[in-house]
Amino acid sequence: MSGLQICITRSDAEWEESIAILRETYVGGGYSTSERARSFYMRTNLEQHGTLFHAIHNPRMMGVVLLLNETSALRQVSTENEGEFRLLAVSPEARGLGIGRALVTHCVDLERRRGSTSVVICTRPSMIAAQHLYESMGFVRLPKQDFVTDEGSERWVYALALSLGT
Repeated sequence: MSGLQICITRSDAEWEESIAILRETYVGGGYSTSERARSFYMRTNLEQHGTLFHAIHNPRMMGVVLLLNETSALRQVSTENEGEFRLLAVSPEARGLGIGRALVTHCVDLERRRGSTSVVICTRPSMIAAQHLYESMGFVRLPKQDFVTDEGSERWVYALALSLGT
């Protein structure tokens, strides 16, 4: 997408806008409660677990994704030498414009450069658009690794094997 920039979320204003997109997507979409969002979608919580990237287009922030660091307690499915991202969120007015694809591609490219063997993620069965995106990018579902969270929410696992030479 022409004019799209992927940036690290650094300033207070960028964090505020990023968290607003997360709340709009996850609370507004019925995937999280307001109470959980207040404690989980906070800079002090997310910043310690990885790097939050945001997508800017004309000149608005349109989406975010959290690329987890290797020691993050938020890692749900990755093992050694695997990358994992969470909290992919795109503003409703920007859906279908390639924002999610650009954010995922950015994470995959970073993990490839780090030498990761694959990128793994999990999603809810109801997140059909995310599943279509991941599958269109070459992610493969790993049903034997699916799990149920402590809160009773089902998660489907997807993986993308990385070729280090490309």
